[in-house]
Amino acid sequence: MRVRVLTTGGTIEGFEYTDEKFKNKRTASIKEMLESLGLKSSYSITKLFAKDSRFITDRDRTVLADEIKHCAEDKIIITHGTESMVETATFIGKLNIKKTIVFVGSFISGLEAKSDAISNLSFSFSEVLKLEPGTYIAFHDTIFNWDNVKKNREAKRFETLINN
Repeated sequence: MRVRVLTTGGTIEGFEYTDEKFKNKRTASIKEMLESLGLKSSYSITKLFAKDSRFITDRDRTVLADEIKHCAEDKIIITHGTESMVETATFIGKLNIKKTIVFVGSFISGLEAKSDAISNLSFSFSEVLKLEPGTYIAFHDTIFNWDNVKKNREAKRFETLINN
């Protein structure tokens, strides 16, 4: 089963943010991260854009949705910055696309030795193969449905809105 990986930027790719401006000295390679995992399943990577997720617009989300709808694969991983990941997952989730779509990112730069990028990517890849069609966020060994998740900025984690 082939997986499509769509990249959009964010901390997972090594982007650094300050209150004053967005900067990117160099980019962490999603391709290299995935290669380091020794995955058995085949995948392809498409770079859609490289943005601080605070500046992702509904137009960008429409481009992302069109790519999801028109790609041949029905298992999709989207690397995305955490600042607006919930908003983008909600935008895509409301479209009810009959594919398995998993958003993933990291709180620590993908360029840092102690980054959560590799573990989150690994987790998202294993989960996208098992999950039913729908839109999800995969983070720190937890799957969240697009309509039951929030970002806890202080604790640097995602949480469910309603505990089931």
